[in-house]
Amino acid sequence: MTKLLAKAQILILIGSVLALSQGAMADRERGVYIGGGLGQADIGVDNFLGGKIPVKTAELFAGYKYNNWLGLEVRMGASLRDETYALDSTSPTGRIELASLWINQYRSIYYRPEITNDIAKIYGLIGMTLAQTTSTIKDVDYHASAEGNSYGIGAGLILNEKTYFNLEYRILIETEIDTFSIIGFNVDYRF
Repeated sequence: MTKLLAKAQILILIGSVLALSQGAMADRERGVYIGGGLGQADIGVDNFLGGKIPVKTAELFAGYKYNNWLGLEVRMGASLRDETYALDSTSPTGRIELASLWINQYRSIYYRPEITNDIAKIYGLIGMTLAQTTSTIKDVDYHASAEGNSYGIGAGLILNEKTYFNLEYRILIETEIDTFSIIGFNVDYRF
């Protein structure tokens, strides 16, 4: 957690320097925003019967946009339900063993630059994520947590003066061992 906070402080410092070097380029979207969305995560688990295990997620977020170059955002999310999959082993009876997994929670902090016009916006997300997962195999729970880099890109359409509909692709967390990606949509409202 200490490494996560140190990296977040570095990102905030870099964002502040960029914002100050660009002057006060305030626009009509300056201020606080909140939102929520749904997504589908790939957390790197293969199903023995074929394919990846998609994990459906929900998240809430809040942020502050100072100008196009300086925005800060925090997010919190979790799985909507546990996902069941087949293991690459069979029981003594010859039946395939099933397991389940879910994301208990994830928390992210992002530096968020964006380009906005009268119709749409494109934005980047650069930050850190802390994630906690649980797998259940043969009625035994295995808990894991990881922290790592997180980054992505999104595009949004303006629904009205203060509301945006966004599509995103993010590397939710990237560690030395695993990479979790997520594709999703969300809606944000600017105050």
